[in-house]
This record gives sequence, C-alpha cells and structure tokens, in this order.
Amino acid sequence: MTSVGIFIDGLNVRFRLRECGWCEFYDVGYLVNQLVGPRQLKAAFYFHPQPNQEHLGPDRYAQERAYLTRVQKDGIVAMPEGAYMAKRERLVQDRRLEYWIEKQTDVLLATHMVYYAATGLIDVAVVVSADADIAPAMRWCHDVAVPVELVRFRGAIPRLYELERYATGFRRARPAFFRPYDSD
Repeated sequence: MTSVGIFIDGLNVRFRLRECGWCEFYDVGYLVNQLVGPRQLKAAFYFHPQPNQEHLGPDRYAQERAYLTRVQKDGIVAMPEGAYMAKRERLVQDRRLEYWIEKQTDVLLATHMVYYAATGLIDVAVVVSADADIAPAMRWCHDVAVPVELVRFRGAIPRLYELERYATGFRRARPAFFRPYDSD
C-alpha cells in the first residue's frame, strides 16, 4: 500500500482560506484524512509559528492559542516546534514602519519532507501550501523518485508557478476539506 506524508504550511493555508472566504480555523485531522484517501498515512505535519501577543493583541492571541492547542490535541497531526514571528522595522519616506514576518516555517516543512522522502519513509508527499520557497524541497523529492502532490487553491496569491513545476499531481482545495472542529 502507498504510504503518504502530509505537509501543511499552516499560516499560508489560513491566508488562502481567508482569501477564499472559507473556514479559517479548520479541523486539520479531517483535512489529512481527505487527502490520504485509501492510502496509508505515514506522517502528517502542521507547520505554524507560535502566536505573539504583541503582534496580535490579547483577543486575537487568545483565539490563535486556543486553535493551536486544539490542533496539538489532534492525534493524527504533529506540530513541530521552531517556527516563530519576528518583528522587523523598515524606513519608508522617513517613517519607521514595524511589520511582522514568519520565520523557519518553510525550512521546517522542507526539511521534514526531504527527510521522509530520502529515507524511504513515504512513497508520496502531499503539500498544502502556496509558498514557492518550498519548491527546491519538492524538486529534491522528485529527484529521489518520491512524487509530490500539490493542493492548489483557486486564485492563490502568490501564484504557484514554481510549486506547480515540481508537482507530480494536483488536488484542488475544496471548501468541504476545511470544516471546523466539532465542539468538545
């Protein structure tokens, strides 16, 4: 039976869901089951930076923490630690602007995917992201004969040209894949 690894770029996917007007705080385990289908799940990873209260404010921070705690309780999905949000400053027309960037999420996703492919732990990788930074990892999987399926979001911004170039197959993201968690 074909063994599958699922690699979800959590924040990137949530941005795509927001663009589409779909459920942003979705049941990650349910999504994984939809993507695996009749194949054997070997591993499922949800890569997401830890929320930062300074960045989000107290209400949004509490909402984000509660959601990530719920995802961590999901027995199907692992949430590797290490991704974070970092504050940066930029001078624009003599004004200092602060902004936040996500750090290490793409590297964590890429290294996990390449490790699972290179060690033969998976026969197929499924990537849920619209971030072209992981294209080199997809290319490497292709080089070691592990096909990579890409879940595509209609009208995704940024465009997926680099990812599509190395994908072996495609799945179209559907609203039904992203249902909310059942009430506990």
